[in-house]
Amino acid sequence: MKTSKFIQLLSTLDKRTVNKFDKFLQSDYHDTEPKTRELWKYILPLYPDFEIEKALKIRAAKVIYGDEKQTKRITDRLAELSKVMQDFLMLEQLKKDDTAQAFLMLDVLKSKGLTNYTGLQMNHIERVLNRQNQRNMTYYYRQFRLAHERYYTDDTANKKVKSKVYLEQTLTSLDEFYCLAQLRHICEAYNRERVYNEDFNIDTKKLATLKEQAKQLDTPLADIYCLTIDLTVMANNDVYAMLKDKVLEYYDTGSLREQGVLMTFLCNYQIRRNLAGHMDALSELLDLYRFGSDNDIFTEGPYWSIQHFMNVVFTACEVGEVDWAADFVYKNLNKLPVKSTQGIPYRKKFKYLANSCIHLAKGNYSRAVSQAQLVRPATEAFMNLQSWTVEIRAHYELRHNTAEIYEKLSSFSCFLKTNRKAISDKTYAPNMRFIELLKKMLRAENKDTYTKEDLVHQLEWEERVIVCKRWLIDKVNALKVR
Repeated sequence: MKTSKFIQLLSTLDKRTVNKFDKFLQSDYHDTEPKTRELWKYILPLYPDFEIEKALKIRAAKVIYGDEKQTKRITDRLAELSKVMQDFLMLEQLKKDDTAQAFLMLDVLKSKGLTNYTGLQMNHIERVLNRQNQRNMTYYYRQFRLAHERYYTDDTANKKVKSKVYLEQTLTSLDEFYCLAQLRHICEAYNRERVYNEDFNIDTKKLATLKEQAKQLDTPLADIYCLTIDLTVMANNDVYAMLKDKVLEYYDTGSLREQGVLMTFLCNYQIRRNLAGHMDALSELLDLYRFGSDNDIFTEGPYWSIQHFMNVVFTACEVGEVDWAADFVYKNLNKLPVKSTQGIPYRKKFKYLANSCIHLAKGNYSRAVSQAQLVRPATEAFMNLQSWTVEIRAHYELRHNTAEIYEKLSSFSCFLKTNRKAISDKTYAPNMRFIELLKKMLRAENKDTYTKEDLVHQLEWEERVIVCKRWLIDKVNALKVR
């Protein structure tokens, strides 16, 4: 049932929204079949934990049609529920956006041929736009659309003076929207070049022209994107400080999606600094995560971004804020998506992974091992990888059996090679380096081939990314060999 679009949409809603949808479905506005409403009455008590699709369809068919073989008819009823759910979600989204409502009403007036009202409606749209604090890409696109609508309406098309003014406004608005969109996309392209080693071949002359044009825009967002590009091209702590100040100031006026994008840029910069060995990067990264957590910046709808959720936990544990990490998990675990992975609730998998990290940081190594093992198998690659590294680090700390650590390292290496196609080279290679260095550490302890000096030198001068590098450095320095 989890693969049903309707159930997936339903799983993303909180209880209050589900109750609103219930009332929406029961209204006479919808011409739904009686069996569709019966199916909804059957499904509603199961929210938010649903059975496996096939089992639930069979049960529903038996209850509603009296025959468990009628699963095809249940599929048809689910499709009808999905259509009503989509109508409901679109209306809910529209309620939150006055400008979108105003533009939609303009389309209605035009479709009805009521051109005598379109001018008044466009004046209304202009007033709504002017009240907005958000000078983002959506704002500039809507300014362009408004100017475009005014230029092409019947009551202005034959007035040459007005027509010329509106044409100039249309072109100006288009330039402003294009400039801001280009700047954002260049920021994202530079970020992908760093993260995924992709080459977008960005024209530096064109970029310089865009940055000059951005200075003319009445929005802090243009300054933010220009600073982000400068910071991505060349690391500079002063530029970072200016960018961070502007991003945090922009928080009150930016859209939630833009806030998430901008905070992610800041976080990625500190992640790169951490990988480069800067000791203060993780503390700064945790400050960003705390701000994002307090202001719901990293949420997607009612739920946390799963990658950000685990990054917060890992970072807090790395800098020693273990109690804060445990409190964060306790308060936010119910904000993770309710999905099923291999028949186990998605949320429970993340609880195991988060708890394994917390137990590792607290020194409860046996608990860390048992919790990490419960994570696998997981559908998310990063969950499998991180559970392996946590478990191996915990085994190393326990030191019950060196042969067992070698066995775990071999199993992890086998997992990486088996899943090579599903794991990018940027992820595969750093994890393999972690395995190789830990094996060298074990050999150094037994005075076999490698010395402590060799390992210290390799870690200090290794420019390539290594998973858990900070932990490896600490353990090498703690070796009681020459």
